[in-house]
Amino acid sequence: MDYLTLKILSIFAIFGVGLLGGLVPVTRENVDGHKRLFSLGAAFSGGIFVGAGLIHMLPDANEGFTDALKNVEYPLAFLICAVGFLLILFLDKILFGDHDATTNQNIKSRTPYILAIILSVHSVIAGIALGVDGSTTSSLIILVAILSHKGSAAFALGVNLAKHNVLKKQAQKTIYLFCLMTPLGVITGLILHHFLLHDNQKLLEAIFDSVAAGTFLYVAILEIIREEFSSPSKTALAKFFFLGAGLLLMAALAIFL
Repeated sequence: MDYLTLKILSIFAIFGVGLLGGLVPVTRENVDGHKRLFSLGAAFSGGIFVGAGLIHMLPDANEGFTDALKNVEYPLAFLICAVGFLLILFLDKILFGDHDATTNQNIKSRTPYILAIILSVHSVIAGIALGVDGSTTSSLIILVAILSHKGSAAFALGVNLAKHNVLKKQAQKTIYLFCLMTPLGVITGLILHHFLLHDNQKLLEAIFDSVAAGTFLYVAILEIIREEFSSPSKTALAKFFFLGAGLLLMAALAIFL
């Protein structure tokens, strides 16, 4: 499969998976059965995110910086990864965080849209990392990570919209917009990839791989893992194995890809 075909197929696959996951909770009255399924899927995607970030994207970014900046030995990949982590932390806990109990009710009414913004920023960054990546192999790794999480993220957003009694048409529009964010990022990355010179292209790939790795780790640790294991559950052991399976999958892919 050539580079451009993979990117185009990725756009449709990511949009379709997100749409499927997001529309389930906003179009059906009872989603308890789906919640259990998506909970296990979320744990699996958490392991994939950790593995994709630490085993694939960060090493690729570090190698990219080494190739593009031959005389620079500073660990830029790790610094930029930390910046990506802090960026989502800032959006999640500082910019949109609940700082004042007197404004609690207003914040709660905006919660679904705040969640949509935070997830969208992460989605665009991940999409750009996929679009700008010039390697079919590493693009597949990023695609697997995105696909593993997109449905669960969209489902979580849909559940949040339903819980806050957002009108069905408005909820569906929000889901559609969220699902478009990663494809928009992929297209942006493709444009950047096409117009940049070889050396600049390597540098840009390294930057976005690093930023995306940081956002992957934030979402995996502070959103997925914390959420799934925050309270006792009969499925806790199953979720732990699914989490480990996702990590092992990424570890195994590092051997063959």
